[in-house]
Amino acid sequence: YRNTKISSGIRTSARRTPNKISLSMGDKQVTYRNLVSRLNKVAVAGLNGLGLSKGDHVALFSSNCIEFIEIVVGLSDVGIATAMIPPSVTVPEVEHICNNSKSKVLFCHENLEDIARAANLETVKKIVVIGRDYEKLISNASDSLQDMMLEEWGVFSIPYTSGTTGKPKGCLLSHRSRVMAFYIMGVEFGCYSPDDRALALAPLFHGAGFAFALAPIFFGGTCEILPKFDPEIVLNKLK
Repeated sequence: YRNTKISSGIRTSARRTPNKISLSMGDKQVTYRNLVSRLNKVAVAGLNGLGLSKGDHVALFSSNCIEFIEIVVGLSDVGIATAMIPPSVTVPEVEHICNNSKSKVLFCHENLEDIARAANLETVKKIVVIGRDYEKLISNASDSLQDMMLEEWGVFSIPYTSGTTGKPKGCLLSHRSRVMAFYIMGVEFGCYSPDDRALALAPLFHGAGFAFALAPIFFGGTCEILPKFDPEIVLNKLK
């Protein structure tokens, strides 16, 4: 038996190929070594800079970006689960997801800040803006992370349902459930290997969209994140 987390494969890959590109988006590229450093900084910043603790929840209101992966994975390493908010929603939905998940911090993309600040947030104590506050927050944090004993069935993220028959409901996803899905895709069906390059084009706030971006780097490959689906861009990438 070996306890595993969603960051386990990334950290293994960083030890094996530290200088390999893990994630990219546009002109931005992040090596495995730098990704692990940033994951550690996010975790430390969550505990020390934001005053969060194991078992707390945060919310993430953002379009696709590399920081999305860093926040969810980094905080999950210290037992903090992230509720994911679709970037297309309005103020009432932001209020519902933040309040329903009892999130203490809201990370939001700078393009969505006005909507986030207009929401009546009952439990959120701080809003961290990606594109302004976020880099300052993690730059002041150490990248030395002391291993925290977490059980693999602990919750790492809380994607919400679409709310077609009522208000959106949070789905509690454990490390083990997601890692087992990775193994099915990567080992059983041979979808991913260290030699593969993947294109993440689905919304990261969606459970499957997040998994399709994370699985390639869990196995040591490279994943390029698209801000949104664009048929012409996708076809050009496949040439």
